[in-house]
Amino acid sequence: MAFDPKDLPPALVDEYRKNRCGLLVGAGASVGANLPQWAICCGK
Repeated sequence: MAFDPKDLPPALVDEYRKNRCGLLVGAGASVGANLPQWAICCGK
């Protein structure tokens, strides 16, 4: 799967630009490890 920056939630991009969060781009292993997913983190 290709990564498209346009798919990032705007709120996440804003917080990143303010140096208030980090961004980890993984290969889907986080889902199997029961870590938070985009929809959960961004209130969707």
